[in-house]
Amino acid sequence: MQEKLKQIVSQKNLDNIINITGRIDSEDMPQVYRKNDILISASCTEGMSNAMLEAMASGLPIIATRCEGTEELISDNGLVVEYANAEEIAKAVKKLADDRQLREQMSLAARTQAEKFTWGR
Repeated sequence: MQEKLKQIVSQKNLDNIINITGRIDSEDMPQVYRKNDILISASCTEGMSNAMLEAMASGLPIIATRCEGTEELISDNGLVVEYANAEEIAKAVKKLADDRQLREQMSLAARTQAEKFTWGR
């Protein structure tokens, strides 16, 4: 899936705005979130992952694949796409890349949504 996504990113001329990294150590994540505009979660085994919650708390809109837990987590704070559909993921990325106002609205909604999942609740 990662190689297929890289191919589509290249075909859509999105190489300058998308960096598919693979695994990143947890202590490096706050810096990674600050450097990015969105988070993509293409996994269907983690419908409500810590990565999505951390990214939302950092104000990142989420693009996530439709699976158990995803639609409860993603509403005004991101976009939900069909699982294993790289073309849909690429279209969602392009939509957010092209619409700064939408990203900003989703960023605010992401922080609000993340507050519902704090340890104290």
